[in-house]
Amino acid sequence: MVGKNDVRLNLEFKTNKIHYKGIEKQVMAMVADANLVNPVIYSSFNLESLRIARQIVADGQYCLLTDRRVNHPAEFIYKEHLSGLHLHHYQEASDVTERIWTVNNESDIRQLVLDGVAGIITDNFELARKVRDSCKRIAIQ
Repeated sequence: MVGKNDVRLNLEFKTNKIHYKGIEKQVMAMVADANLVNPVIYSSFNLESLRIARQIVADGQYCLLTDRRVNHPAEFIYKEHLSGLHLHHYQEASDVTERIWTVNNESDIRQLVLDGVAGIITDNFELARKVRDSCKRIAIQ
């Protein structure tokens, strides 16, 4: 349970194969009722779901999930009113918030942390946190 804990959630609208009518409104109402400490990041492979969500909560944080390269990522994010991209690959773009999925290999996590990505989506949170923290100690020394 997230409750009042200082946790950052990334909720994915799983609407890329089937779009459940009204799902964005239902999810966002539940999030509003939860009274979370941090804002939620909403992501989807379905850009239309993100557009619908933005109509419900205009100032939300919306990120497109994609396994494709995004040409002119800063322009794309601006045009679609996104806050970042959730990519299956690292795409060097210093002016874009990137979170990379699904990374479970220690050396890959380390390289992404050193590359300065905003986040790593992983099945092994403990490992990712350990690697991230070790990279911070190296940078400080």
